[in-house]
Amino acid sequence: MQGREKSIIKRILINEERRQRETICLIASENFISKDVKDALSSVFINKYAEGVSHRRHYPGCQFADELEDTGERLARKVFGVEGANLQPYSGSIANLIAFRALLKKGDRILAMHPFDGGHSTHATPQHISGEIYRTYYYRVNKDGLLDYEDIRKIAKKIHPTLIITGSSYYPREIDYKAFGDIVREIGALLLADIAHPAGLIAAGLHNSPAKYADVITSTTHKTLRGPRGGIIMFKNRFREAINKALYPGVQGGPLLNLVAAKAIALSEATTPEFVKYQKKVVENTTLLCNLLIEYGFELYTNGSSNHLIVIDLKRVGIDSSKIERELEKIGITSNALPVPGRDGKTNDGLRIGTAAITTLNY
Repeated sequence: MQGREKSIIKRILINEERRQRETICLIASENFISKDVKDALSSVFINKYAEGVSHRRHYPGCQFADELEDTGERLARKVFGVEGANLQPYSGSIANLIAFRALLKKGDRILAMHPFDGGHSTHATPQHISGEIYRTYYYRVNKDGLLDYEDIRKIAKKIHPTLIITGSSYYPREIDYKAFGDIVREIGALLLADIAHPAGLIAAGLHNSPAKYADVITSTTHKTLRGPRGGIIMFKNRFREAINKALYPGVQGGPLLNLVAAKAIALSEATTPEFVKYQKKVVENTTLLCNLLIEYGFELYTNGSSNHLIVIDLKRVGIDSSKIERELEKIGITSNALPVPGRDGKTNDGLRIGTAAITTLNY
C-alpha cells in the first residue's frame, strides 16, 4: 500500500508540473521561483527544529540556523531599506497577525482599506480572527477607483485609530506611502504597510518605499518578489522585541528553516541588476496588455495600471467573470474572477490578471 500511495503522489507531482508548464499563468498573486530557491526549499534545514529567534533558541545545534537568519535579515535590510526584519512568518497572513499582536491591545481601533475596494481579508475584516479582537473602520476609493488621501485623513481624524493599514490585493496603482505617513503623524497613530503585491517593484526602486513612514511592513515573499510562498515582517527597531514575542510564542512555533533559506536566496536575487530589469519588464508588459485590452474595447478599473496587475471591468458585458475564468482555464489560461472594487462586493463583475509570472517565463 505504501508503494502504491507513494506512486500516486509522484504522479500528482508530475501532473502539477506539467500543468504549470503548459498553462499561461495570469494570476496576479503567482510567480515562478528560481532553481536556487527551489533547492533551498528541499535542503536539510527541513530537518532542524529551532524555536525562538536568532541566538535565543530552545534547542542546541542552531548555530547555522542563527547564521542563516542573520544573513536573511541583513539582506532584507539591504533590499527594503528597513531597520529590522524577521523571515520566520509562515505567510503574509500570519505576518499581519503578528503585527497586530505586537502593536495593539484588544479593542483598539484599526483603519483599513474596505474589502470591497481591495482591502485584504486579513486586515481585521469580520471574517478574520483579527476582526473579532479589534474594532475596524474603513476608507474607500473615490469614483475613479483611486485612493483619496484627503478623505482618508478626515476619516482618521474622526475615529482616531491606533493603527492605519495600507495595502490591497487588487489596487492597480502605486500607493503614496508618504501621504499615509503624514496622516499617522498628524493623528498620532501607527502605520502598517502590507506590500505583498508591489514588494518586488519597491525592492527594484520602481515604486516608492514605505520604509521611512511605516512602523511595520508585512509582505508575502512570492508574487512580484519571486521567492517561495511565505511571509516576512519588517519593522522599526523599537518594535523588535514586541514583534519577536508576538511571533514566538505568540502566533507561531518553530520556524521552517528551509523556507527561511529560500526567502534569503530570493532576497539575494533581488539585489541584482537582473532583478531590476525583470521588474521593469513586468511593468512594460502590464502597460502593453492594458493598451491592447483598451484597443479591443475592454474597460479597465482605474483606466489602467501602474504595477503588475490589471482589473478588467466586465459589468457592461453582463457576464459573470467566474464563467470567463472557467472558460479561460479550459484553454490553458488561469486568471482570477472577483468583484470590481468600489461596488457592493457581491457580484463577480471583474477579472484580475497579472504579468509577474508570464514575465518570468520571458513572455
